[in-house]
Amino acid sequence: MFSHILAVEVLRWRERYCKFVPCKWPLYRFCAVSVEDEVHALLFCMGHVDLVHRRDRFFADVTVIIPAFHDLCTSACTGLEQLWFLLRAPRLQYIVGKYVHDILGIFATVPVYVPPS
Repeated sequence: MFSHILAVEVLRWRERYCKFVPCKWPLYRFCAVSVEDEVHALLFCMGHVDLVHRRDRFFADVTVIIPAFHDLCTSACTGLEQLWFLLRAPRLQYIVGKYVHDILGIFATVPVYVPPS
């Protein structure tokens, strides 16, 4: 079973420190405009400068290895489809793992946003 520190996961933990939070409510701790899930955190968040810089470096690294990735980013594919592509590309395993580790490290510096009850 996979576990991480994004609100969509943390607010489901049995030992959480608040009442049940519906899945559509775990808002994003940096921009508070979207549900804090894997796709938003890894591919779309613009609410923290370190996230944006790290994502820019990651996309540049991926494009060097797989030039068609740029076309995928500008296509009609959903964020989930883009993430699925990244996770399934064998040549990207190391840099995707490092990227996810770095992004979750940035999240670990800020407490999860808990909506008022």
